[in-house]
Amino acid sequence: MLGDLDTYDAICARIANDAGCCVASLDYRLAPENPFPAALDDARLALQWLHDSARELHIDASRIAIGGDSAGATLATASAICSRDGALPPIISQVLIYPCTDLDMKSDAFAQDWTGAPLTSESMRNYIANYVPNPADRVDWRASPIRALSFAGCPPTLVVSAGIDPLRDDSFALSGRLEAEGSPVTHLHFSDQFHGFLPMWHVLDAADRAMDFIVRSLIDQFGTSGG
Repeated sequence: MLGDLDTYDAICARIANDAGCCVASLDYRLAPENPFPAALDDARLALQWLHDSARELHIDASRIAIGGDSAGATLATASAICSRDGALPPIISQVLIYPCTDLDMKSDAFAQDWTGAPLTSESMRNYIANYVPNPADRVDWRASPIRALSFAGCPPTLVVSAGIDPLRDDSFALSGRLEAEGSPVTHLHFSDQFHGFLPMWHVLDAADRAMDFIVRSLIDQFGTSGG
């Protein structure tokens, strides 16, 4: 429902410059005009296109990572599961920044009073109602990735989460599933930060440190020397 290419341009530029890699940013369709699964369909098509167009784009099709922030992180991890299952080209890692992984809205964090926070439980209910208007679809793992039958065989994953966030517990649940099922995962939690803090890396030390960690993680996965 919110955000566009300009919203994350500075983040993408920093990753490209500091990690020494190409970054493709996806302007996927938004709800409510385009409800589930339109955004995921766009994410899947984009990953397939990147792989198929690697030669023309001068990128290495065998070294593609995916990632996202908030709703984008949900799309990324659902796409990673599709990749793991062979429905999409393979990826080497994923970066998930405060993802929403379960639309049932029953976590302890969701039950807290987030009045005054950038993201509240009430606003999340509104986003969910617009993105997945049919309640029956909210248990589909493509909308609620934590409901996937297995997380075994997923690529190395970096999860970044914030403590002041009704989605806080989603990151811990996802990290726990990945670790328990043998998939490499690193969880970087900022207990004193809020949902949406990462784009403020130029003024927030915590966001700057998170960006540095993301860059180092990608350098390790890509085997680049950085920018």
